[in-house]
Amino acid sequence: MNNSLKLIDNFPLEMRKSYVRDNIQRGLVIKAYFPGVASYEKYFIFMGLSVDHQTGYGFFINSERNPLSERNYFVLRAQVQLIPGSYEFLKYPTPSYIDSFKPYHFDFSNILTALIDCPSKICGHLSEEHLEEVIRVIHDNRTLSPEEKCFLTEAIRFPPDFLT
Repeated sequence: MNNSLKLIDNFPLEMRKSYVRDNIQRGLVIKAYFPGVASYEKYFIFMGLSVDHQTGYGFFINSERNPLSERNYFVLRAQVQLIPGSYEFLKYPTPSYIDSFKPYHFDFSNILTALIDCPSKICGHLSEEHLEEVIRVIHDNRTLSPEEKCFLTEAIRFPPDFLT
């Protein structure tokens, strides 16, 4: 049996949809494969949704700072440190970093399908403190457009029939 398969993944479809609907919000942490990003599962923080509900946005949690942070002060300022023990799902004895410099965007329907198929991909949520720090970094990030800042920090508006 696959160790990553959890009881929630075997629940009826409506229960899995309800679980995803109840958990999907800004700061949701998901562990999944992101093709073209890495050949292994990564932790991803869901931060926002486009107005047309087609594109999701967020940031990855990495075990090291973005390599550009050594040469670029703005990239360095966008690395939000998570000390060991901050989250149960982060197992390394060394700090992890939310790379809040450049958001990753994805097809929102694909991530919803993946979460409904396997709700155990949901690892938890960022603490209020870390979420506020990421939002502060986004507002201070001179490379993000006003539209990107809006998607990443303003209230997320899901469609009225969202996962019903």
